[in-house]
Amino acid sequence: MTGKCRVEYVTWSGALCIALSPKRIMEMIGRKIKDLRVLKGLTQEDLAERTQLSVRTIQRIEKGEVDPRTYTLNLLAEALKVMTDKPYKYYGNIRFIK
Repeated sequence: MTGKCRVEYVTWSGALCIALSPKRIMEMIGRKIKDLRVLKGLTQEDLAERTQLSVRTIQRIEKGEVDPRTYTLNLLAEALKVMTDKPYKYYGNIRFIK
C-alpha cells in the first residue's frame, strides 16, 4: 500500500494495533445500538419514543451517518438499559444491567 494514512483512532487488540477512521467508529456504534435495540425487541419508533429523539435520528445513528453526542449516547444507553464505558473511545465496552 502506498501513500499516507492519517490515523484517527487506534485501539489495541492483543498485540495487534488497529487504526479506525471516525466513519468506521460511527458505523460500529450504530451497529451496536441496532443490535441492542433488536435484542430488546424494540422498533426504531419505540426507541425514539423512549429517548425523545426523532425516528430519523435513530435511523441515521444506526446507519453510522451521524456522530452522536455523548448526551445522545447516554439517552440511548438508558433506554436500552445498558451501561456505557466511554463509548466513543472504547467501542464494545457496553454491558447489560442485571
